[in-house]
Amino acid sequence: MERSVDVEAVRLRASQYWMEDGLVELMFGLMISVQSGLFLAAGTLPKPLDQLDHLAILGFQGVSMAVTLAILGGFKSLKKRITFPRTGYVALPEPTRMHRAFFLRCSLSLL
Repeated sequence: MERSVDVEAVRLRASQYWMEDGLVELMFGLMISVQSGLFLAAGTLPKPLDQLDHLAILGFQGVSMAVTLAILGGFKSLKKRITFPRTGYVALPEPTRMHRAFFLRCSLSLL
C-alpha cells in the first residue's frame, strides 16, 4: 500500500524555514533605510518650478520603485542560494493508472 503524503505538514515545515535565516528582516530594514534616504535626499533638493513639480514627484517615485524592485530581486536570489537548499524539495508520488483513470472519469462526468 502506498504511503500517503501529508501535504499540509510538508508545506508548514517548509514555511517555517522561510523566516529562519533572518533575510526577511534584513530586506525590510534595507528597504526602510533606502526609502528614508530617498525621502531625505528629496527634501534637501531645491524646489523645482511649479510645472516640473509633478515630473519631480514621478521621478522620485520611479527611483523608489526601481530600488525596491532591485532589493526584492536580490532577496529572491539570496533565498534561492541560502534558504531553499536547507528546506529541501518535495517529490510527490507518481500517479498510478488507477488514479489517472479515476480523475479522467471524474473530469468527463463534469462535462
